[in-house]
Amino acid sequence: MSGLFSFVSKTHVLWTLAAIFLLLTGVFVTLSQTGFPFLDFLKDPADVRAAIAAMTPEQTQMHSRLTATLDLAYPLSFGPLFAGLIWRFFGPAKWLALRALMVTPVDVAEGLVQIMALGGNDGVADAKAWITPLKNLLFMFGLLASLIALGIAIFRRRLRAA
Repeated sequence: MSGLFSFVSKTHVLWTLAAIFLLLTGVFVTLSQTGFPFLDFLKDPADVRAAIAAMTPEQTQMHSRLTATLDLAYPLSFGPLFAGLIWRFFGPAKWLALRALMVTPVDVAEGLVQIMALGGNDGVADAKAWITPLKNLLFMFGLLASLIALGIAIFRRRLRAA
């Protein structure tokens, strides 16, 4: 496992992951400004079912495609980004990198649930009640820990420069 963390903590890998993360964040923010109905923020199964029922067939198909492509690439960028920053800059608390990386499989599982629900299997929407809050918790943990790791890196760099 340390080989994976050593890889994602390399400078060029971190920059690449950060660029992909920021690009996809921009795409999702732009789509949300157009009124596109995202299921990613819904955790109540009844709300998920209602949102899907309110979608046109074109919106359902588009949401499935976005979830299977961009929303798959998204956690594959931010999970390793958070883990790489923590591994590289957090010092002795490297075990936190594994916790930060856990958002990736949870977010991918949420995407699979959404694709199945969009495909007409609305029974799987019940999983959104626990998987979406877990994803959000893991994302916020990874984001906060990686920002602290970046703060540590900036502080160390300033100390060396002084």
